[in-house]
Amino acid sequence: MTPEDFFRDNEVDPMGPSVLDRLRAGSDANRSDVEVGVALLRLAHDELEAFGTDGSERTSEEEIRLVLRASRQVLDRIGLSLDLPFSDFRTFKCYWVANDGYGSWQACRNIGNDCVAVLERLSDAAFDPDKHLPDGDEVPPVAKTKLRFGMIIDSSASG
Repeated sequence: MTPEDFFRDNEVDPMGPSVLDRLRAGSDANRSDVEVGVALLRLAHDELEAFGTDGSERTSEEEIRLVLRASRQVLDRIGLSLDLPFSDFRTFKCYWVANDGYGSWQACRNIGNDCVAVLERLSDAAFDPDKHLPDGDEVPPVAKTKLRFGMIIDSSASG
């Protein structure tokens, strides 16, 4: 799942609920909450980083609000919490300025570190060596989230 998938039109019913609305309401039958959570967090990180560093808004205020809400819902379903001190670009800017982030990469790095910590917790919760580890491989450390998620996806998608 890529970040762009969240904003594609509903091909079945263009007037129906958006992908983000459906994810907030319940799991995606075709994707695990882990896969969806990773994609949502990447999207949120990239959008907030772009906004915080150069002021660009590639998504609208309402779209980033929906992304953050959907992220919270998906992570809640797998037992993780996402407790951010902002809910959209406007409140993010207030947080950014109050924490000396304006004109600085430091605050952006701190948010990135928080996202990494959430992804590592997600990896630790989702990765089961008995189910996801190929025969003969060693268990990758929690910090190797990309490798762990790859193993989860490979074992889930096989066959």
